[in-house]
Amino acid sequence: MKEKRTQAVHDGGKSPKRSYGRDDEVAITNTQDVLKLIEQTINDLRRNKTSTKLATAIGYLSGIALKTIEQGDIEKRLEVIEYAIKLKKQNR
Repeated sequence: MKEKRTQAVHDGGKSPKRSYGRDDEVAITNTQDVLKLIEQTINDLRRNKTSTKLATAIGYLSGIALKTIEQGDIEKRLEVIEYAIKLKKQNR
């Protein structure tokens, strides 16, 4: 029995490992990129091509990416408003 158990452990270590996720790089620069990543993750999860642990991590990081993108958009808009106010003061 001990030999069978040892052999089973040995054979288990040689079994092909399941690959989760994709090998391709993901560039996230706008909300559409985040939406595409979430869509891909949902489809991979539904097809059992990814783990729920990985899908959860991608969802969490996608939320952070969205907040970062929104903050960058707000900063750009604020710069435009500040510049417009500066121009208006100079014209007075």
